[in-house]
Amino acid sequence: AEMAAVLGEEEAAQLYRAIFERGQTWVETNLYNGEYYSQQIDLNDQRLIEAFDVDGEAIGHYWNEEHEEIKYQLGEGGCAIDQVLAQWHADLYGLGDIFDRQRVRSALSAVYRHNFKPAMRTEANTWRLFSLNDEGGVVICSWPKDVRRPAIPLPYAPETMTGFEYAAACAMIQNGLIDEGLSV
Repeated sequence: AEMAAVLGEEEAAQLYRAIFERGQTWVETNLYNGEYYSQQIDLNDQRLIEAFDVDGEAIGHYWNEEHEEIKYQLGEGGCAIDQVLAQWHADLYGLGDIFDRQRVRSALSAVYRHNFKPAMRTEANTWRLFSLNDEGGVVICSWPKDVRRPAIPLPYAPETMTGFEYAAACAMIQNGLIDEGLSV
């Protein structure tokens, strides 16, 4: 919307603003769980895969027969490191609020509380290792004790990735979580 306005494309800018506002309202209404933003999906609804199965192979790749569940998802309880990444970008470029500010701070606090691991020694990660043993880090996704973890979640959920960690740490600092951001 901002770029369209700069280019004198006011009709496009209005359209893009309207799309943003509808999306913003939907996200705030549907994805904030009182602590952080999470995915909204019924993991047991195979029809969600069927809608995208153009070659007849998606069901085999993305459906877990044993648990009757969609694979490789965060699920409704997953706490993702990048859930408010759009706000960090918007802050860097002076674009204003994408999410409710109090919720952003709450979400970033949740990322620190649930995803920050002061040492990776006790964290199970069978995927790629970017930190291990006594190195600390922020994992891509965690599932607090009181939420459902998918049987086969996003494969790289237990990884730490410095780019994601950098963005999360900066966002924490920008939103007044100085000690948390510096810890990351």
